[in-house]
Amino acid sequence: AAQNDHLEVIRCLIEHDAAVELADEGGHTPLWQAAQNGHLNAVRCLLEHDAAVDQARPDGVTPLMAAAMDGHVEVLRCLAEHGADLNHTDNRGWTAAMDAASEGQAAAIRALAALGAKPTASVADTTPAGLLALQLDAGRAFRIALTNFYAVMRYNPRVYYAMAVGELAEGISRATDHAAGRFTP
Repeated sequence: AAQNDHLEVIRCLIEHDAAVELADEGGHTPLWQAAQNGHLNAVRCLLEHDAAVDQARPDGVTPLMAAAMDGHVEVLRCLAEHGADLNHTDNRGWTAAMDAASEGQAAAIRALAALGAKPTASVADTTPAGLLALQLDAGRAFRIALTNFYAVMRYNPRVYYAMAVGELAEGISRATDHAAGRFTP
């Protein structure tokens, strides 16, 4: 019901003592599904009935992170108002802001920053990471900068050069995967 924004069904289930934190086999709670799909009214209803705002899937991804990846700004604000951890890291060490950046969700990144999310975190235990906001002809672009990015910057201090090297590496990786049959179009 939460995944499809069936608010009346959600209310009926809650009235009949349905567990608002019960997760499916993938670890998706009703709140997680509503957040991922941008269903603000369902998110509000579940939070009003004590759904755990930071209950994560087994991989550590929270409802806030799911909303950030898909750019659901109003849902981000609602979750933050209910105490969501803006700087929670998943099992990869990524935050909601990093997830939003990886999906090009500029509005979500701005909203998270305005709500108080930190612009940097760490990946694994020792890899520093930063979030870069770049103004391009087509608009703003966001990238996650890891250690290798800074290593390239030492060689040539231009951000666009380092980004081009990163894009080239991603292209080579995709081509290698495709050639090895690990790519599905």
